[in-house]
Amino acid sequence: ERDKTGKGTHVEASLLATSLGWVSYHIQGYLASGEVPGRMGTGLASIAPYEAFRTEDGELMISAGNDGIFSRLCQSLGLAELLA
Repeated sequence: ERDKTGKGTHVEASLLATSLGWVSYHIQGYLASGEVPGRMGTGLASIAPYEAFRTEDGELMISAGNDGIFSRLCQSLGLAELLA
């Protein structure tokens, strides 16, 4: 919108709905096991990998949300052995 008109757009979002969406995985795990989940930092329990990795010159955020993306990620990093 801003690129077209030069003006921003008002966006409404529910913090409660967003947080419930993110925490639902942890709630299910707790109800199934009785174990309180630990801190995950930048990670995400339902997608692996999904986190910030330290590099020599900073951090790199990597997210592979499905098998196809994970396969392309492994191929591009020269880690095809992870696909076996």
